[in-house]
Amino acid sequence: MLTVSFFSYKGGSGRTSLLYNTIPFLAEVLHASPEHPIVVVDCDTDSAGLTFLLDCYQVKQPVTVQKICNDGVDYAEVKSEGGIRQHPFFKALPQVGDKFGIDADGMAGTVLFIPADKGTEKLKTGSSENRLKELKQVCRDNNVAALVFDTPAGDQKAAIWSVEASPTIVTVLRITNQFRAGTRRYFSEHLGDWENKRVILCPNAVPMKDITIDGETIELNAFKHDKILTFFRDVFNNSSNYLDTSMLDDGFGVNEVERFKYKECVLYSVKKLNDTDEALAYERYKLLAHVIGED
Repeated sequence: MLTVSFFSYKGGSGRTSLLYNTIPFLAEVLHASPEHPIVVVDCDTDSAGLTFLLDCYQVKQPVTVQKICNDGVDYAEVKSEGGIRQHPFFKALPQVGDKFGIDADGMAGTVLFIPADKGTEKLKTGSSENRLKELKQVCRDNNVAALVFDTPAGDQKAAIWSVEASPTIVTVLRITNQFRAGTRRYFSEHLGDWENKRVILCPNAVPMKDITIDGETIELNAFKHDKILTFFRDVFNNSSNYLDTSMLDDGFGVNEVERFKYKECVLYSVKKLNDTDEALAYERYKLLAHVIGED
């Protein structure tokens, strides 16, 4: 089973939109289905962005990430004769495949969702046991194709736990100074705590053309080499963890998409993409799904 965290050092990277647009392609790569689903978890208990995006906040949900982190997984030991679709824990999760553009009849269960509660539920501060690892085991035992965490930023408890549970970490950042410096420092401080993690570096909302600032032209290809690749590879020397730069090898992360400044959507389901930013981003999301699926 694939387990992956979409992580960013700080908020505002477009991490949730990146995950949102990558999931349909990941479902194709992994041949996901209602019998072999992807489970997506909104670990951002402060903002709950994905929970709002998937419209799972208006009705009280029986399973939330807070409940799992505080109390573990109900029915963790249950084995269902009827497979995952009849398992009481997974039956309680919203089926959201249609929200990701997977709208064929009977296929909504291809993606199951564990929301974050933005109301009354809070994470308990005292627990040191990583309950997300328990969730991972339950998913593995029940034929889940992938467990995907949308983490909060930085060092919040749910971020630490989801990263601990994930062999693959998609690190999302914008290319500004604060994101680059902050993300590099985060790696410097945490690589010693990790072993054999694959860190997929994915700059997001990258401009599509060179720009001139104060009379100096910033060429994107040179910037990518000097300010991103060289800047981050350094930190991974003498580490058991692997920096995966596939999203920079033939391109520059994922480009900015104009429509997302007004409304996030899944480009997978857009009937007519414009032939510039949207068409390019569509291909980059597809590439990212294949890179993740190589795990």
